[in-house]
Amino acid sequence: GSLRIPASACGVVGFKPPYATIAGLPTESFDSYCHDGAMGRTVRDTVALHDVLAGQHPNDFISLPRQGIVAEGLAEGGLAGLRVGVARRMGDAPQVSLMDDGITAATSALGAAGAIVVDVTLPWHMHELAEAAFTHYGSIMAPMIRGSLGAGYGDAEPYTRDFVEAADRAHALN
Repeated sequence: GSLRIPASACGVVGFKPPYATIAGLPTESFDSYCHDGAMGRTVRDTVALHDVLAGQHPNDFISLPRQGIVAEGLAEGGLAGLRVGVARRMGDAPQVSLMDDGITAATSALGAAGAIVVDVTLPWHMHELAEAAFTHYGSIMAPMIRGSLGAGYGDAEPYTRDFVEAADRAHALN
């Protein structure tokens, strides 16, 4: 699964670390698309957990040496003068009131920590994001799925084949 989106939907912090920062099990660790990472109730907790998880493992030759995250500035008032851009809407994406409440709480906490909160507008449109995502999937995920299934591709679930074929079409257009 993912980290950041499920975390945000559950009111916690999710951190997707850079590739190979946290060791994984081969062959899954060879996939630069997927990462293991930390989730926590606060940024400080998430940073602390990340620092515990990070580092090399002898079974994962891609994993990198430990490089902890410095959690400076997270203390109350420690963000004095830091400008933080906050997008209250993600373009024309649907939004629920729970998200509005979370954004309001986060901006209040940032302000209390001394940050200068600046509203920003993201000119994103869902159809453009979907096109970009499917172009990306067409170059990475679709070939991986097709290759993994090999001769059994025709026996895959219809939604799997539909996904692969839609990704292939989007990739061919771009």
